[in-house]
Amino acid sequence: MDATTAQASVADAGQEALQRMQSAALDALWAQLAAPCAGELAGDYPGAVLTGAGFDSLPRLLGLLVRRIAAWLWRAKSFSGERGINLWWSPFGLLRRAPYRVGIEPAAVGVGDALVLDYDLAANPHPARRVRGELRRLGADHYLGRMLLRGASGYRLVTYFTLHRVVAGA
Repeated sequence: MDATTAQASVADAGQEALQRMQSAALDALWAQLAAPCAGELAGDYPGAVLTGAGFDSLPRLLGLLVRRIAAWLWRAKSFSGERGINLWWSPFGLLRRAPYRVGIEPAAVGVGDALVLDYDLAANPHPARRVRGELRRLGADHYLGRMLLRGASGYRLVTYFTLHRVVAGA
């Protein structure tokens, strides 16, 4: 399956199909997708946590609990040029936390380029500086992302997520 076919297949299946996919299927889909262009993302993109090796390696109920908590708190990513920040739920409104640098780089795991979200910034606490996000385009204004954690032996997948642009009036 080429990138265009993969994108069309996902567009037809929708977000629910992505939510049901296991890590191996998401890995295969990721490998078929292309990186978005630098500067393509601007503004807020609501997100959804999918699955990943980090969750799959936990006992089933614990993995489900951790995934649900992450999905409940994390709401979106916001992009502005070569910078971005995460939007988190709080009872007082959305909090802007965990900034990142944005740029095209080779994927940390696998082949091809990705739009990289680099959290290794002084504004982030030390544990967050080990996080790296990567995005590839699923379709128009729809992206598949993965969160990786840097360890002594390189990067390890934590989770997959999606982002989509909300178009006013649509």
